[in-house]
Amino acid sequence: ALAAIDRQDRIRSANTAFLRMFPQVSIGSSIHDRIDSPERTKLLEAATASHVETATYRGRWDLKTDGAARTFDVYSAPLEIEGEYGQILTLVDVTEATKAESALRRSETLAAVGAAAAQLAHEIKNPLGSIRLGVEMLREHAVSEDATKTIGLVERGIDHLNKLVVDVTQFSRRRKLDASEVDLHELIDSSIELVADRVRDKQTPIEKDYAAQDIRGTWDSEQLREVFVNLLANAIDAGEPKSRVEISTELIDANSGPRTLEVIAAAGNPRARISITDHGVGMDAKTQARLFE
Repeated sequence: ALAAIDRQDRIRSANTAFLRMFPQVSIGSSIHDRIDSPERTKLLEAATASHVETATYRGRWDLKTDGAARTFDVYSAPLEIEGEYGQILTLVDVTEATKAESALRRSETLAAVGAAAAQLAHEIKNPLGSIRLGVEMLREHAVSEDATKTIGLVERGIDHLNKLVVDVTQFSRRRKLDASEVDLHELIDSSIELVADRVRDKQTPIEKDYAAQDIRGTWDSEQLREVFVNLLANAIDAGEPKSRVEISTELIDANSGPRTLEVIAAAGNPRARISITDHGVGMDAKTQARLFE
């Protein structure tokens, strides 16, 4: 988007892209007039706050254009208009480049985390091995069903922690799926067991509303369990003590589609939908922006 602005901060000419971004602008009007929105007026005033003698970068701005948030780099360059110093204002849409930069920064961060985690993995694995050996010895001497059940829970926790250590070392790399036939409800139940301490500490009621039919699929059980454990832990932490957490499952027919999800395959096998609901205060905009980091 381009616009020529004279020494008195009047818009002398503009291209179609600029006029589309600033639909209320008129040739000859001042940038200090109310133009479309306070955000756009602020951009124009900041971009032309001083007269320039060389090409100048005026910063990066976020604007809502055609109902979507877009990011623009803004530049000013000197332009002589009727014998006086003016400037030409250029707005470059860098939305996709900004997303690519964010993805690159995240990739570099993940690589750094992965490198640091690899150094710690060996130290963490050693005590885990000792703990596993001790638990196996305890199993040999278990005399009650409750003791055996508790030992089994500890062993699953050790397996989960060991898997997390391995996963963290591969944090910067895409993990391959280790898919096998999985019973969804059994997988969720085992995930609930892994957050049993949090449930007990906050006295959190877990209300399950599973689909009447068994739901089985070919999934990576370890990665799914990790997802469920994280969601459950977050849900428990988000609520007040004794605030319930609800878990529901549903088998979604490929033709009917879900009630709340916007996108799903239009054809193919049925899909499973799992909802984990807490009754906390919710997330602010800043937290939502980092939701999938």
